[in-house]
Amino acid sequence: MNAGFLGFVPLTLAAVAVPFVASPAAAQDVIAREVVQPLPSPEVQRLNRALVALSKAPRDRDTLVEAGAAAMGVDDLDAAIGFFGRAAELDPNHPRVAQGLAGVYLRSGRAGEALVQFERALAAGVPVREVLTDQALTLDLVGEQAAAQAAYTRALELDPANDEARRRLAISHAIAGNRVQFEEALRPLIGNRDMAAQRARAFGLAILGDSDRAAAIVEQIMPRDMATRLVPYLGYMPRLTKPQQAAAANLGIFPRAADIGRDDPRLARFAAEERADSRLAPAGPPLDARTRPPSTLAELVPPAPAPVKPPVAVPAPAPTPTPTPTPTPTSGGGGSAPAPIAPPVSPPSIDNATSTE
Repeated sequence: MNAGFLGFVPLTLAAVAVPFVASPAAAQDVIAREVVQPLPSPEVQRLNRALVALSKAPRDRDTLVEAGAAAMGVDDLDAAIGFFGRAAELDPNHPRVAQGLAGVYLRSGRAGEALVQFERALAAGVPVREVLTDQALTLDLVGEQAAAQAAYTRALELDPANDEARRRLAISHAIAGNRVQFEEALRPLIGNRDMAAQRARAFGLAILGDSDRAAAIVEQIMPRDMATRLVPYLGYMPRLTKPQQAAAANLGIFPRAADIGRDDPRLARFAAEERADSRLAPAGPPLDARTRPPSTLAELVPPAPAPVKPPVAVPAPAPTPTPTPTPTPTSGGGGSAPAPIAPPVSPPSIDNATSTE
């Protein structure tokens, strides 16, 4: 059987090759098609240029940052982390290095590390407007929906045309269970036939438990094969934790079946650190309008009638029972007796006390 098969192969190849040899025009067409190749995408060209520059200066910070950004452009996140990481070894506090690491950590779903890098980027001088939308998503990924929504709102105040912030804000409201705010945030984009907004709407409805309606939207706006793969995941959305819902809806990162409904313990730690600043805000009953918050511990003690200073004055009356000079009247003189009494008043007694010490 093997011999028959081997004998069949040359015959088949010959049969296939004959038409090409017999037709010179067809052969020329084939050669022409092979010579003309499509150019690589702009993202790939950018990465190629960065790699060439990096081969000449492997420890140049700016070249490493450019290579990291180019790798992100072709979705090679592991390579991007490597390039930005090498740049961080050279200059960890450079704004572009921190911003690049924050962005690639966010795209990779490593929210805790992204939060740290966003804070470092802002401290290094990166404008808030450039990172606020992504920083807000990072807060969503650690389960801090209220803080995330405040950041999205601020981003929209800085740039009302920031559609990405608006879509993410809508999903954040869905995660928090606020259907009215979810629909309201998406309404301007839905009216403009924004396909990305339709996708966000589908995920938001799935998070809110309306999986049938979400599936109908997906089947309507997406190609059939993509919709077929995505629809089963929509049914799982209500069972995911809040961070998992944010990752699935915004980044397309779904947890493994064994991890559904279970958060990474590290997220709780990062969320607790993010809430640390809120502890400084007043949380008790409002202060009386006539008072102000005490700045020192001493001000917490109500003003007493000053019993502290009297003990210092108490020793002063102590010398009064020292009538030791009274025997002086024995020196004779009835009317001049009061004069010698004046010296033994408190000043001598104080001197004696100090001398005994």
